[in-house]
Parts: sequence; structure tokens; C-alpha cells
Amino acid sequence: MILQGKTFSPAAKKACEWTLCTGLLATLFSLLLVNVDLAAKLFSITALVSLVYVIAERKQLSSKKTLLTLAGIILLMGIYNLLWLEIFKPEKTVFSGAYRAYLYTARMLIAGTFIILAFSVITQNVRQFIVAGLSVLLVATAIYAGVEQSHLEVPRIVLAFKVATTAAYCVSLIGIVCSAWLIQLKPKFYPFLLALISVCVLVTLALNETRAAMLTYPLIILMLLLANYSHSRKALLKRAAVFFVLLIVCSVAMKDIIHQRTQNLMSDITNYQNKNSNTSVGARLAMYQVGLQTMKVNLFGQSMEARQDAISAMIKAHPEFSGAAPYTNIHLHNEVIETLSLKGVTGTLLLITLYITLIYYSIRHKNISLFSVTLAMMLFGLSDVLFYSRETPMVAASCIALCILLQHNKVNDERKACS
Repeated sequence: MILQGKTFSPAAKKACEWTLCTGLLATLFSLLLVNVDLAAKLFSITALVSLVYVIAERKQLSSKKTLLTLAGIILLMGIYNLLWLEIFKPEKTVFSGAYRAYLYTARMLIAGTFIILAFSVITQNVRQFIVAGLSVLLVATAIYAGVEQSHLEVPRIVLAFKVATTAAYCVSLIGIVCSAWLIQLKPKFYPFLLALISVCVLVTLALNETRAAMLTYPLIILMLLLANYSHSRKALLKRAAVFFVLLIVCSVAMKDIIHQRTQNLMSDITNYQNKNSNTSVGARLAMYQVGLQTMKVNLFGQSMEARQDAISAMIKAHPEFSGAAPYTNIHLHNEVIETLSLKGVTGTLLLITLYITLIYYSIRHKNISLFSVTLAMMLFGLSDVLFYSRETPMVAASCIALCILLQHNKVNDERKACS
């Protein structure tokens, strides 16, 4: 690496940028197909390279006020997680797994901050490399899911993850980013590639059976198609028709799984109305209720032990909330309620500010891919917690970085065309 006055030489800069892109793709491949430990190590290495690159290219970042604000909020969220752990985590605890998950979250958010900043100033044309890498990853993931379903005889495929829902959210976010790159860049055989990627993601999600992802992904892709259409009404109708055909084909092929999950949903709602919360949906609704109640007592945060005691007392007084009991040692399956119940008003304001800043950045820079990823994260956060452990924070930061890179490369191309 050649540094001259703390700036990269052209050769070193080029090598560093390709290292960053390769490292991020390797992280995503490892996360979906190998294991999270390897992915976390690769992500950390990529973050270290990003830190060096950001220091060297700091002059390029000084004018990016909105981006620096976004990165600062993500960094603050990571630091606040560490402060919460320092203040509330007891020396001896039965919730060591959950506390460790939030420690991992803090590390991934801090590391992700530097990756996002670094990807915002990459100047190399890495588009074909990124699109090819993401496409191969999603095709390989669909094959992996099919093999796992047929040979391992698991009820729900989890890929290289430990939890099915986490796998679904990560595949969905990566699928949205890949589709956004394809839709905006329109490479050779673009319609075929987009159809292939959509089918691979839809099949993977159907085998995974996570309802939130199965509903969110097709809606987001349809929004991307509509937002990026040319002014030809014929082209718009053609794109929408092709996507609906693919959606129908996948729905028919996976009709048994979809029907079963729909029936389970209706049954869970009926049970909850009959004061039985010991179901998938019922437990979530019960968790929302008890989480909001415990927040009222400790507005500025509390330990997991204190929350557990408050929830146990509430369930004793209101047995209809008993479905929440098995999950209080993990999280409450809603991003805002989980944050309110543990990290108080400050942590919740940071979370809300993050989403507001992401939306503002997306609109100001006309970055529909980042807006789509943000919307998907918000929808997933209604029924689960994304900023927990390592997997989803890594993927969220990676997807934000790739969306910003896509927009940055596009702007560079427009400037070259005008010059």
C-alpha cells in the first residue's frame, strides 16, 4: 500500500477498492452458504480496510453532509448498545446469550459505519462484478435451499443460519439490492436475469416459510419496477405483467406451503381473539402488549432481568399474555417495542432517527434502491428485531453500502458523459 501525505496512490486506491468489494461479497457468500463466524471475520477485515480507506479519502467525504449524518447515527447506535451493556448487564446473568447478541450488534454497527463511508467514495467501475456476484449468490442460495429441503427433511430451511426468519430477511434484502442493480443498470440479458433472480428469491422464501418476507419481497420488487420504468406505458405494462406471471407461477408451484402458512395465520388470529396467545402470531401480539407496559416503568432503559421480572408479574396477573413467556429471554419480535423496553427513549429515538435519515437520504439523492431496502427493513421490524446478533446488522449495513455505491457509480457515469 502506497500512501503519499495520507492519500492513496492510484494503484493502491484501485487495489483497495477492489479489495473492499471482494470482501463484502465474500462476507455475504459466507453468511448465506457457510457460517456466520467466517462471515463476521470477513466483515471485520473489510471494515478495517474501509477505515484505512476512509482516512486516506477523507477529503472526498467532507462535503457529504447527509451521508456523514447517516453514518454518525449508525455509529451512535453501536456505541449506545455498548453503553447500555456497560450500565445494565450484571456480572452474572442467565441472559448471557441475549446480552452477547447485543454486543455483536454493537460491533457490527460500528464496523458497518466505516464500510458504508468507504463504499460512498469508490470510483472504480465495479458494477458488473457486483451484479454478477450477487446474482451467483442468490442462484446458489436457491439451490442450497432446495437441497436442504429435499435431503435434510427440515420443516423450514435455514441455510447457514440458526433461525429461519433471519435467513429470510437476509435473502430478501440481498435480493432487493440485486434486483435494484439489475433494474437500474440493465445489463445484457437483463429481463432474463431479473426473472431468474426473482424466481430464486421467491422459491427460497417459500421454502423458508417466513410470511413477512414472502409478502414484502414481491411488493418491493414491483415498486422498483414501477419507479424505474421508462416513459413508455407499453414497457411499464410489460414489466409488471412479466413479474405477475412469475409471481403466479411461483405461487402455484409452492401452493401447499403458502396455503398451510395462510391457514396457520388465520388459526393464530382466531386463537388470540379467544385469549390464547400460545401461537406464533398470538405470542407476537402478547409480546407487544407486555413490552409496551414494561417500558412505562423504565423510560431510560433497564436490564433483561428487570424486564423479565416485570413481564412475569404481568403474565401472572393476565394469563392471556402467557404466549410471550418463552421469548422474553431473547427479544420481543418488534424493533421499536424491543428497543423501548430495554434501551428506553434514547435508544428508540436513535432507531427512529436512523430510519428517518435513510428515507431523507434516499429521497434527496433519488436513490430508489436505498429507499426500497429501508422500507423492507421497517416492514420486517414490525414482526421481528433486525438489530440483534450479527447476521441482520451485517446484511443491513452491506445493503446500505451497496445501494449508495450504485448511486455513486451512476452519478460518476453521468458526469463522464457530460464532460
